[in-house]
Amino acid sequence: MRRLLLAALAPALLIPFVLGVWSLATGRAPRTLWSRPLVAPLPASEPTIDLPIASAASRARGYYQLHVDPRVGYVLRPSLQFTMVGAPVTSDDLGLRMRTGARPAAAARTFAVVGDSVAFGQGVADGECLAQQVEELLAAARGDRAAPSWIGRTIAMPAWNWRNSTCLLLDHWDRLAPSVVLFVPIDNDLSDSEGVAERGRRRLVPDLMSDDPWLSISINRVQDRLIPLAARVAAGEIAVGDREVGPIALNADLGGESTRRYDAMADGLVAWAAELERRGARVAVAPLVDSSFTAILMERLLARRPDLATIPLLRKTEKRDLLADDPHPNAATVAKLARWVARSLVDELHWIDAAAPLPAPDPAFDARRAPRRAREEWALLADEARAAAAAALRERIEPAQGDGVNQVLGGLSPSGWMGPRLLAALPRRAGAIEVALRPIAGRADLLPLRVTVAIDGVETGALLLPAGSAAVVSARFALPPARDDDRASRIVEVKLVADRSAAVAEPEGYDFVSCVVERIAVAAD
Repeated sequence: MRRLLLAALAPALLIPFVLGVWSLATGRAPRTLWSRPLVAPLPASEPTIDLPIASAASRARGYYQLHVDPRVGYVLRPSLQFTMVGAPVTSDDLGLRMRTGARPAAAARTFAVVGDSVAFGQGVADGECLAQQVEELLAAARGDRAAPSWIGRTIAMPAWNWRNSTCLLLDHWDRLAPSVVLFVPIDNDLSDSEGVAERGRRRLVPDLMSDDPWLSISINRVQDRLIPLAARVAAGEIAVGDREVGPIALNADLGGESTRRYDAMADGLVAWAAELERRGARVAVAPLVDSSFTAILMERLLARRPDLATIPLLRKTEKRDLLADDPHPNAATVAKLARWVARSLVDELHWIDAAAPLPAPDPAFDARRAPRRAREEWALLADEARAAAAAALRERIEPAQGDGVNQVLGGLSPSGWMGPRLLAALPRRAGAIEVALRPIAGRADLLPLRVTVAIDGVETGALLLPAGSAAVVSARFALPPARDDDRASRIVEVKLVADRSAAVAEPEGYDFVSCVVERIAVAAD
């Protein structure tokens, strides 16, 4: 009997040994065995400047400049030539990407591609971006290549949100006045507007259009936090996988700030489309890829505007569709997408006439095109996306270990410091919310520090970090009674508000910080 018992227990006794060897070999903890290892996004590629005036002073000025409209944020420096992700880019006098086609006919009409870096064509040359390739396809089909009767304009900029791009088009309507507008939504559209540093590099700054400008919310900052974490995983310092960092709460639409931003975007785009139509333009939405963000946004747009025209593109992107060192479509993919857009404009929407057929279909690539869906289909996909995000929520956010960091919507720097404000999402559970903070080493000027805690928008208490102390301060806060409009929410939003902050050096410049977040977690009563 003893031998039989030992034989039965031997495999179980080997499991801790095997897991320990696996952990030493991979640098990952056994708890991450069933989750994908953390994959950090590629860092943003910085353009190389090639200026017509080759002075050192001009080069030092950089490649972006502030726009006079704070809702737009920034544009390119006018009349600039530079290289972005290995591709040449030229700006016009408005600070937009230069059109490269032949001189248009006297009465030429314009179609505009509006959006962010995807619509801009990051990583492809001026003549390879979507607007330019659609223009050339239409010119060939209309037989007017020498003097195009339809020209394409790119109203897009890397890291713009939906408000930046739509406001710029209206600001310069007297110059642009497109007859057809294609809006390309992408998942950084819910982010705050970025600003520009003195040397012409983008940076996160207080957004004047935000309800709380000191709470900087950006999906780029969420992704920036993964880069140092991935480096620490590779070095064996911590063990965290994609599951442990949690879902990106900013785009999850589980209530609170995320839901408010989706609603604001849908309302804003519908109002914008109505204004463009009043001015004589036709408007279509062209999502690059089927995604959780696309489903949630399209459900809202079609609920508000059932007749909104859509031009679906890819079901999903594959490695072969993208640049070698940047997650944007490569020139070959953009050329194929341009065929879909041109065919939709001519053969499906009938917004543009053509005398000759467009290029023959590519059956292999065309099979990857997303279908045109009704609002009910988008609603089902959106429900699935929200359910998946809710199921993936972590009950603990510990930035130093990477746990739940994607659930911080804003206010956490890549170095793990809290800004003047911080907003985080946790799963709704019975119990209390635990918050643990500590002072920043060497910053006695920030003490004493009072950090107010608000849960679901209700101020519930505060933590005091006393002067002369470096200790962690923690407290538990009871959940306030659920309000009627919160009953459907699957998250609890925790907002921390510091009564003072200071500027410190970060890898991309300076940032305002107040303290270090040790932990924000759901705690049992």
